[in-house]
Amino acid sequence: MLDLSHRPTGRPWQTPGLFWPELTAATAHLAAPVAALHLGALRHNAHDLLDRAAGTSLRVASKLIRVRGVLEAILAVPGYRGVLAYTLAEGSASVTASGRGTPSRGS
Repeated sequence: MLDLSHRPTGRPWQTPGLFWPELTAATAHLAAPVAALHLGALRHNAHDLLDRAAGTSLRVASKLIRVRGVLEAILAVPGYRGVLAYTLAEGSASVTASGRGTPSRGS
């Protein structure tokens, strides 16, 4: 499982001239289409959202996070609570798979 518990120390994505060529080189051998996720950026964004939420629990939008392992890793970070899903069935499947309880309405 991905570990998002600690904040990253660097922010290489803020230097596009270095970041994008490295990411391109790392995925060049893969057949398109391909998606790549920078773990440091995900960690940064997860913690940055918590800072801005100022103690308010956050729900993860399942429409935006389509990889179950990423969804589970985000839900494992204290401060994230549940899934905002398009349908009850999708939300139920996401929450049940994450082991983070049962789906509920409006809580």
